[in-house]
Amino acid sequence: MPGVFLDGAHNEDGIRAFASAASRIVKRERELGKGRTVYLLLAISSDKEHASMTRLLCENLPFDVLFVTQVAYGRRLESSILEREASGLTERPVEVYDTVGGALEELLKRRSPGDLIFCAGSLYLIGEIKGELLRQGEIL
Repeated sequence: MPGVFLDGAHNEDGIRAFASAASRIVKRERELGKGRTVYLLLAISSDKEHASMTRLLCENLPFDVLFVTQVAYGRRLESSILEREASGLTERPVEVYDTVGGALEELLKRRSPGDLIFCAGSLYLIGEIKGELLRQGEIL
């Protein structure tokens, strides 16, 4: 799906590399007149360094709106915790969704041509997104 980037980054080093790569993509797309709105969808496992990972993203990725959610299985971190952490680090909007499917549905409904959607923070998150996109016939 054009403009949607899934990254399995799920630790500080991975998030740092993801933020760097995503920032380069945003810069390139904006130079081409694209990337009007940049969305970040984030879910992190409870056993990861979620506070520092969230800080790295808020400080290093030029997103416009942050969607936080929680995965349905695994070592899920409640989305309310991510919201609290992120809200203290950014003045950009932080939206909370109880399910990955709900967050993804809203993102896809809201996005316009040229917008960018980045998803990271958990391999579980990426698995759920892929499952949702398969169900919707968006990917094969």
